[in-house]
Amino acid sequence: MNKKIALVDLIEVSVLLTAEQKLLLLDELPEFNEKQVAALGTFLAMEQQFINEHKDEILTNMKEIYNDLHLDEAQKNQVFVGTGKP
Repeated sequence: MNKKIALVDLIEVSVLLTAEQKLLLLDELPEFNEKQVAALGTFLAMEQQFINEHKDEILTNMKEIYNDLHLDEAQKNQVFVGTGKP
């Protein structure tokens, strides 16, 4: 596979890059030389490797945060007197 095509995939799935940064990189990518492609590819591959190695920890923490954000059934049925809430 062409290294630039592989780099496009890594750019698109990156969680560290903002949407704007991704668009800028994709616009500039055709002008990149081999050294630039290799450097950015190495960085983004390391990001994906880290995510894959720590996937279980990340998902566990995400589930804890998600659970903390949601009200349990008792709180859903709570009545707020005088606040205008039903």
